[in-house]
Amino acid sequence: MSNTNLSWRVCIYLGRGLCSNCGDTVKKALSVRVHRCDHCGYTVDGDENATRNMLQRALVSLFQNKMLSYAYDCFFS
Repeated sequence: MSNTNLSWRVCIYLGRGLCSNCGDTVKKALSVRVHRCDHCGYTVDGDENATRNMLQRALVSLFQNKMLSYAYDCFFS
């Protein structure tokens, strides 16, 4: 099996403002290092929260691209 490198461009600020547990918007200054969601009570390091959000976006993007590729192959091959 060959190694495949995938990369996505993401805006790190988009990951900070959302709760990775419930998706609610959480407003906080960049100096705040802990993510605390008032909606669901989820508390985690702010960098971990942002990383989880970015990973989720990457996986959704990968899944959508795979499905589009599969659909294209089904209809046009």
